[in-house]
Amino acid sequence: MAPQKTIPAPKLLNCAIDPPYLILEDLGQYISGDQEFGYTIAEAKSVIDKISDFHAFWLNHKDLATLTVPRVNNELITKSMPAMLDHAWKELSGLFNESLGYDADYYVKNLINNIEAITGVLCKDTVTLLHGDLRLDNILFEKYEAKCFIDWQMMAVGSPMVDIAYFVSQSGTPECQKEVRDYAFGVYDNKIYK
Repeated sequence: MAPQKTIPAPKLLNCAIDPPYLILEDLGQYISGDQEFGYTIAEAKSVIDKISDFHAFWLNHKDLATLTVPRVNNELITKSMPAMLDHAWKELSGLFNESLGYDADYYVKNLINNIEAITGVLCKDTVTLLHGDLRLDNILFEKYEAKCFIDWQMMAVGSPMVDIAYFVSQSGTPECQKEVRDYAFGVYDNKIYK
């Protein structure tokens, strides 16, 4: 996808299948995002601006059907996600039962029971190519500007909001998430949904 020049990604210098290897350009001049610390507002806005251009380019693109990447609502997700969520919820609720709201169990079980319907909605009408693992430590920065996106093996086809929801929720501090979410909604309203 990199030759399309829709998003900065490392240049491939050499590769082979047997034995498997990739040699990518040296990007040592950039700094990896700090997943543990979380994004700054400036970093997050830069990521959203660049990934939204990527999503806009691939939006309902005729070549999406020919790509050998999974769709968000593929069988692997719809069959494995409920069991993964159920297991995670049992662990989480066991650890934090005192801190959880009285209706948390209802909402989680409702989510688990409706995964197939939810993922179906996330992969119809407005679909694009997704990074699939859009989190801070998969983005290289120069100061606060996103310069390169790495770790593309989770690419998929689905709603652009899949990447955005994952990025906002997995990479930001609670103090930053609302402002970044609102910024993302504004950008996507202009670039994608209008």
